[in-house]
Amino acid sequence: KARINQLGEKVIAANDHEFWSVLFISPLSVDDVYALISPGDIRDLRLKHPENLATVIYKSVEQLFLFSKPTNFMSEYTSAKNSLHLLARILPFVFEHNEDRFVDLLFFDNLVPTRIPAHLLQELKQIDAKHNQDVKNAAPQQQPTSNEPLIAEGEQVPQTPTTPFVKNVKEGRENFSQQPVPVPKQPTPTENVKAVEDVNKGKEAAADTPPQSEPVVQHSVTHAPAVATTTATPVNESSNKKKNKKNKKKQQQASAEVKTEEPVAPAAVQEEKVTPAAVEADLPALDTLSENKAEQESVKEEEPQQVTEPVQAAEASAPQPQEPSPPVKQEEPAVATTTPEVAPQPTAAPITFDQYKQSLRKITHLADEILQTPLAHAMVSTFMKVLFVPGFSIPTQQTSKEINSSDLDINYLWDKGLGDVNAKYPPSYDQLDNRHDTLKCLISTFSGVLYLHSDECNSVENKFLTIATLPEMPNTKTLLYSLLNMVMNYDPRGYMPYTTQVFSNYSEKYIEMALHMVSILLHHKPSSGVNVYVKHIREINNESELNALYSGITLNLQNLVASNNTYLPNSQRQISFYEELLVLTWKILVENVAFRIYICKEQDVSLLLLPLLFVIQSHATEPSKFPVVQMASFMLLLLSGHREFGVSLNKPFLQKVPLDLPVFSGNYADLLIILLHKVIVSDKGTIRPLYDCLLTIVANISPYTKSLSLVTSVKLLSLFEAFSSTRFLYASDKNHQYVQLLLEVFNNLIQYQYEGNTHLVYAILRRRKAFKELEKDHDLQEVNAGLAKRRVPNTFVPDAEWVKTWKPFLPLQVVKALFDVLTPEVEKLCSREMATSEDVLDYLRKSTLVGLLPVPHTIIIRTFQNNPRIDVFLTTYLWGLIYLKSLVPPCFDANTIKLFQVNVIE
Repeated sequence: KARINQLGEKVIAANDHEFWSVLFISPLSVDDVYALISPGDIRDLRLKHPENLATVIYKSVEQLFLFSKPTNFMSEYTSAKNSLHLLARILPFVFEHNEDRFVDLLFFDNLVPTRIPAHLLQELKQIDAKHNQDVKNAAPQQQPTSNEPLIAEGEQVPQTPTTPFVKNVKEGRENFSQQPVPVPKQPTPTENVKAVEDVNKGKEAAADTPPQSEPVVQHSVTHAPAVATTTATPVNESSNKKKNKKNKKKQQQASAEVKTEEPVAPAAVQEEKVTPAAVEADLPALDTLSENKAEQESVKEEEPQQVTEPVQAAEASAPQPQEPSPPVKQEEPAVATTTPEVAPQPTAAPITFDQYKQSLRKITHLADEILQTPLAHAMVSTFMKVLFVPGFSIPTQQTSKEINSSDLDINYLWDKGLGDVNAKYPPSYDQLDNRHDTLKCLISTFSGVLYLHSDECNSVENKFLTIATLPEMPNTKTLLYSLLNMVMNYDPRGYMPYTTQVFSNYSEKYIEMALHMVSILLHHKPSSGVNVYVKHIREINNESELNALYSGITLNLQNLVASNNTYLPNSQRQISFYEELLVLTWKILVENVAFRIYICKEQDVSLLLLPLLFVIQSHATEPSKFPVVQMASFMLLLLSGHREFGVSLNKPFLQKVPLDLPVFSGNYADLLIILLHKVIVSDKGTIRPLYDCLLTIVANISPYTKSLSLVTSVKLLSLFEAFSSTRFLYASDKNHQYVQLLLEVFNNLIQYQYEGNTHLVYAILRRRKAFKELEKDHDLQEVNAGLAKRRVPNTFVPDAEWVKTWKPFLPLQVVKALFDVLTPEVEKLCSREMATSEDVLDYLRKSTLVGLLPVPHTIIIRTFQNNPRIDVFLTTYLWGLIYLKSLVPPCFDANTIKLFQVNVIE
């Protein structure tokens, strides 16, 4: 425990070689790293020691880069694992904000960031604040419901505002203020020499000095920092030591303390430099951590502190007799205070951001190779290579050579299926953990989207994801097929009843991570328009591969139905990653048209239909699960755009499923319509935005539905009566669209499938009053008066002009012709004594309406069209799932996330 605590202090300081020796030799588990480093530690390190944080990240990437070399396979096993754990912990908190340009400087400019000057940071914050206000003013008044899914029910956690990345600043178009910055009195040349010698002797002094407690420091906002000068005359080292010993007692009442082994300096040498030369003088070297001495802080006004040489720290810590403070001599250290009496000295004009960048140290090498790309590119590429290191992430029996191509290499596939049907060697637990840790690092690298508002998702490109989806990235096809095979080969059924309940399946966390990774890669839309993973998924058109995809997806989704429909109660456990699997299924259906057509024509589409209907019904009343219902509805809408899907629903429905529905005898089209009717009529407003989608699904399949049962026909007519009622139809300017869709359903069934839908025709004849009521002209004043009693203020108020935009265009011609032809005959039949409903149905089956109805209209199929709002919804939903699965251990801070709203259940 003591060793871990000691190591934790070195992680925060990041300026000791012992830290690196421990990090790269002593194995550290994930729990160790999370115990050592808290989010506050990372934020504090970025604020006070950004050059040290940059070095930690750079050195970790360098270790992984070395490890991915074929000559270094397994030679740096521990250092690679420790680097993965460290990067997975640090990176999510690095991307929380970019006000100081840390991310751009380190990852894309290959510069080691130091403490940005205060005046420059203030200018950045002002520009960012203006940008935030512009975004807020330009945002729509009402966000779509799908953009803000509720992650969990309960009390809301207040969010800490952070400033987003500013485009104008990024492109170098900022105009920074050139006002001079007042600074405290400059130190004398001898004092500067003294401070420089203290820094130069720090490493040697730290070896002989016991640890000292760091003084409490405060940042002062009254004065700007002083300029650090290093151009003084040399002073003899030995004579300077003697002079310091002689004046030891006189230094008791000095107002600052300097410990060179700690990154704290007197106020005369502040962290915000105002000249490029001064900034360059304090930059850290990349090959050593002991030189990171650039961080300085101002001191408290109330507590004067002692200035001593580091070599005297132990001696000075003992109580000393107090003497009167002598006059300030030239050889004494500078006394820096923040009192208002200090007169500011004129100084050079503040530097611009371009000048600041020019003063930073450039990263030119990564390990033994010249770094010719941004560090971000090298880091992502290294992660991709580490995923296929023999002995680390794949079994050595499978292959022992380095992967050389971005094309598919079957020797490196993680499992059989896509690309190769031959079984692979099973990985060890360590290899599964190594894959998991590397994928976690990649997801952490892509997590910057969490700190953007939903309306910024489409405008701010995720540059790390753009790099990852480039065609030149290594192992792209092998990675995609490996991730998909890992998911498709998972069998959630278990070997015997209750085995899945008694024994926890360790594979699920790896499946979840694979689903997260592949969904992120497939969802990204780079500005260049080239996503190599989307290209690979579209190229899958081989029948055996399409069959493997569909079989794996439906095997896992069927678990939703099977786990709730077992002969032995709770004998099968429900999978925990079904939401992520729905996202992946959605992406494959959208991107691969051949896959959609294949499952509709060649496969049993009911294997996918039943789980989707189960998801819709079981979650329709839960507000926090609205995104799941929306995802399932979108998939049904996408499939309904194909004729083959509507035809396949004529298959008789003979199964028993755990759906709370009335008993009926019919086909899968009956099942679909009855369930959607139940969901809509029992809704309390949760899925109201999906009414149009659900009714469009019914309209798309209606021309191909050969017959509907009596139960289904009655449900459709009751839904029409509810939507066409005055209190609903006139309550919103969009409600007439639902009536129009239902009329289109009736027209399709009557004109194209009359012989098999006599139950529907009979139900329409019995409810003709509702159709007649729809043709009437209503008194809008009476309608508004009735609506005012139950309407919230400032809602829609119908008027005559609005009624004219839709009422004359309702497709009522077919129904009116049906009434004109059949109503007299049916009434005559019903007037007979002992007439029954079966007699009417017999008459309708034998009758024909050919030549009596209007000419059949062209079949209209409304296909799914993607749009930016759906992209934002999917981004929000996907990263919400990733956040929920990253709570133990916690990878992200809920208080800084902007993409969605986090609610906590107390």
